[in-house]
Amino acid sequence: MNIPEALMPSNQEERAAYEEQIGFFQVTAQDRQALRELAPRLVPLLPKVIDCFYDTLGAFPATRMFFTSPAVVENLKTVQLEYFTDLFFNPFNLENIQKRKNIGNTHVRIGLQPKWYIGGYALYSHYLFAILRQIYPDDPVRLEASQSALLKAIFLDMQVALETYIERYSSELIEARTALEQKLWMEDRLLTFILNEATDAIVGLDEHGRIATWSQGAQSIFGYKTSETLDKSIADLMQDPSMLHCLFEEAQKKGSATLQGAYWLSKDRKPIDANATLTYLQDQHGTHIGWTLLIQNLTDVRRLAEKVKSMEQLTAMTKITAGVSHEIRTPLGVIALTADLIHHRVNALLEQCSPALQDENKRELDDLMAELHLEVERLNEIVDHYLVLSHIKKPNKQRWNLQSYLQDILAGLRSRSSDTRIEMSLEADNDIYVDIDPTHFRRIFLNLYENSRYAIQGTGRITVTAQQSHGQAEIKVRDNGMGIPPEKMDRIFSAFITHRPGGTGLGLYLVREIVEAHHGTVTIESTEGKGTTVIIRLPLAREEVHTDAAS
Repeated sequence: MNIPEALMPSNQEERAAYEEQIGFFQVTAQDRQALRELAPRLVPLLPKVIDCFYDTLGAFPATRMFFTSPAVVENLKTVQLEYFTDLFFNPFNLENIQKRKNIGNTHVRIGLQPKWYIGGYALYSHYLFAILRQIYPDDPVRLEASQSALLKAIFLDMQVALETYIERYSSELIEARTALEQKLWMEDRLLTFILNEATDAIVGLDEHGRIATWSQGAQSIFGYKTSETLDKSIADLMQDPSMLHCLFEEAQKKGSATLQGAYWLSKDRKPIDANATLTYLQDQHGTHIGWTLLIQNLTDVRRLAEKVKSMEQLTAMTKITAGVSHEIRTPLGVIALTADLIHHRVNALLEQCSPALQDENKRELDDLMAELHLEVERLNEIVDHYLVLSHIKKPNKQRWNLQSYLQDILAGLRSRSSDTRIEMSLEADNDIYVDIDPTHFRRIFLNLYENSRYAIQGTGRITVTAQQSHGQAEIKVRDNGMGIPPEKMDRIFSAFITHRPGGTGLGLYLVREIVEAHHGTVTIESTEGKGTTVIIRLPLAREEVHTDAAS
């Protein structure tokens, strides 16, 4: 239909929307004319209708709360009268539409629920239709025409007003959705971080106890990749699956349950000592949706406890022995000197005996003296270890060219040892500088040399290499000895544990402590029957680090 240009909104989108609404309600010129003819007779009666309307609103607690002030009610009645006057004298006018939007916004702002808003239109329709029947008691044609026009005007008015609710609620829904998406994104990031960074195993199980999620910590502890565990029964990872039955029963009753000191199985079927906590999961309706299982590997905890215990023992012994080590050296020297003197004098006495008696007793005497010197040397080594321990945390660092230092170390080892069956070689870059305590590091290579010499049963070789690797100085000491059994590797650096006859149990422990005191790391790679490689990584000297970075 054609709408007067003056009544159309200026915005093209609003114009099209308004025209669509008018067209959808099938508003005709007859409708406009019917309301204009009705206006002079209906408007004078409106104050009474409006009074009845607000009396009804005041009777309900849900709407009474909005009309506590008489002045506010009187103001609202005035606004209502102006609106209805415009509605009937200027029906379907854009200005009225905009007023209804403003009124709708006000009702949204004060919190009036839509059900009361719609109820208000029904209430007005009831009052107005009763008046129409009084105005046209004997003219059913005009009565029907005015009722139809009035319904179109009221429903169009209600549609416009409710759009303000829809816009407001849509805006709130968008904001709520955005906030929820942000929250879910943050929770997803947090969950991903926990699953990827937690060292404990976090396992999600479905309601049947089959694995649904598998964290990075679980991969590290058990050795399985995620793809290898999905839909796998958690019972397959237990050494004694019967223990799980009680765990699941208790978790279902109490919400969570803990299983302590149980043994789980890694991918290579090795037992894992661990504590486990199982949690029963429900959705908001109380429906069981699955379980979460937290598994804490106790192997590292026990290893740390053993290390602390060992450190406590070592500290106590160091405090005692460090004070007396210097005093022990003197008696040991006297014992060695006295043994040599006794050896010399007994030899002099044997020279006065028969040749047969000399040969028989001289061999036994030489063996006894060799054993005595060996034990004195071993005691001296123990004293040296404890003296190093007492000063290990305060290294006296000096700048060294690593190649030159290692050449001196190997030369000293060659001159020290009379064992010609072992070949020693050095391959080192010339431009590596490190800040080290030379005395402490000499002890490192003495200990590694003794271990390699014991490991090499026949002829063999020890190779020392040094190079820059990933911004560090890397030293490798290789031997082709008998290697270390895999079951002994996890305690290789523990104090007071030795696999070498006559060893002190402090050799490799000292190596690690000295290296770590220099802010370095030491690792061991070994293949039984093929040999062992000790890898020491140290920070480069400061200037060397700067030069390397600049290049």
